[in-house]
Amino acid sequence: MTDSAVLIKTFSKFIGIGVIATLIQYIGMIFFIEFGEFSQTLSSALSFAISAIFNYLLSYSFTFRASSRHSTSLIKFSIVALSGLVLNTAIFYLVKNNIAIHYIFSQCIATAAVLLWNFYFNLKWTFK
Repeated sequence: MTDSAVLIKTFSKFIGIGVIATLIQYIGMIFFIEFGEFSQTLSSALSFAISAIFNYLLSYSFTFRASSRHSTSLIKFSIVALSGLVLNTAIFYLVKNNIAIHYIFSQCIATAAVLLWNFYFNLKWTFK
């Protein structure tokens, strides 16, 4: 299999796991906002953290088929996830407060940016 084919296959797996993680994030965010009465920005951040746990477990075993120790991969993944959380929260906050669109659309914009960020750094560093 060529390098391009491997990259496409890995990215496809990443997208599949990401769709499920995103559903977890969005359902959690809506729950925290609508039923938990948390702020929208805090709800976005909390639900991101919850979905990151799911994402790590499947990224390690399925997407990237890592052979490194969990202690090493988890630290690296946490650094990437925390930087993604900062990026997600900043984009969500800026879009929500400057464009005045529904919080779900603000989260969609943040999700798209963080998806590319996370894939690149997890591929090149976390699970290498």
